[in-house]
Amino acid sequence: MRKSKSIILLIVWFIWAAGKDLDAIVRFGLSTDFYVFSLNNLTPLFFVFAFTVFVLNTATVYCLFRPNPKGFYIAMNALVIAATQNVFTFCLALRDLDAVRNVYAASREARGLLVREDALNMIFSQQGMYTSLLIMCVLYLVIGSLVFKKRTYLERTLVTSS
Repeated sequence: MRKSKSIILLIVWFIWAAGKDLDAIVRFGLSTDFYVFSLNNLTPLFFVFAFTVFVLNTATVYCLFRPNPKGFYIAMNALVIAATQNVFTFCLALRDLDAVRNVYAASREARGLLVREDALNMIFSQQGMYTSLLIMCVLYLVIGSLVFKKRTYLERTLVTSS
C-alpha cells in the first residue's frame, strides 16, 4: 500500500526518535540528559523514561507500517511522554546550567565533534534554554497534530487475504 507524504514524515520522525532513544540508552555515559538526571540523584528515572519512550516510539513505527486500533493512542502516548521527559530534563538542567554546559561540551569532545565557545554561551543561557524549550514544544505540537490528523489511518485494521 502506498503511504502519503505525512505518513512517511511520521515514519521518519518516529524511527529517528527511536534511534535517538536507543543511542541514549546504549551510550548513556555520553548523554547530557543522563548527567542531568544523575546530578539530581534521579539516575533510575532516566532509564525509566528512556526505555518507556523507546518502546513507545518503536511501537509507533510498527503501527505506522501495520495500523491497528491502538495505533493512535500509542503514538500520542509516545509524544506526550517524550515531551514530558524533555520538559522535566529542562527543569532539572536549569538548576545548574554551568555543570550541564561543561558536560555537554565534554560529551561533544568525546564524540569528536566541534565545541564552539560562542555556541555554548548562546545555548546555555537562560534565553537560549527557554528558546530551545519553545522550539521543542512547537515541534511536538506539530507532530502531535499530524498524528491526530492521521488518526483514522493509525486506528484502522489491516485486512489480509487468505
